[in-house]
Amino acid sequence: MRADRGESANWEKFTPVYLGGNKVAIKGTNNQFMCCNQGKNVQMNRGGIGAWEQFYIYKTSSCNVFGLAAGNDCIAIKSAGWGKFLVAE
Repeated sequence: MRADRGESANWEKFTPVYLGGNKVAIKGTNNQFMCCNQGKNVQMNRGGIGAWEQFYIYKTSSCNVFGLAAGNDCIAIKSAGWGKFLVAE
């Protein structure tokens, strides 16, 4: 996975699969699931949902760092299998 597109087309859309509570699996348009591989790399290449394909979603209102108005909701995504948050640097 990479973050290098200026527009949202089919490849930039994802479907959450709700697993209960605030835990989800994230499915891509390639019919594969997002995976946090060994706690370092995020890939969209898994055919099923195991521990590495599960993520916690946390809602936060501190989005103003991205130029959004105060009060707009953002999310943080944490790997359930590795206990670390995803980052786009």
